[in-house]
Amino acid sequence: TKIAKPYLKELIDLKDGNAFKTVSLKIAKRFGFRPIDLNMAVTQPRRTAFVEDVVRRLEQGDFKLRVRALETERALERTTLVQSNVFNAVVSGVLLNSAMVLAVMTNLPGVPARPAKIAYHAARALAVGAAIFGVQVPLGVKRVR
Repeated sequence: TKIAKPYLKELIDLKDGNAFKTVSLKIAKRFGFRPIDLNMAVTQPRRTAFVEDVVRRLEQGDFKLRVRALETERALERTTLVQSNVFNAVVSGVLLNSAMVLAVMTNLPGVPARPAKIAYHAARALAVGAAIFGVQVPLGVKRVR
């Protein structure tokens, strides 16, 4: 052991890379310093400055906070679907009403043949449009549920 002692001391001193680092780590360990604590002491002012900068920018209005809530997004999606259904129902009703008015006008006495024929085709086109929008309403109600 007397022969190996100098070599072991050299190996112990070099386990951290150099003797100074090993000695400083031993001293720090005896006083209870941890590397994490030293790291926090060095980096904490930088972190605090960053937080202060973000808060200042929020107060000035440079940043806008955006909070996302899953429940709110679901409610918004549901509201959008309901609004789409209401729109489809209203458009279908308007087109159907217009088609009925034009269909009745074609059968009135005293209406010339050419305008009656145009009104008849327009009424059919409006009825098809009403049917298209009307079919979308029950499908939209199914999507809302």
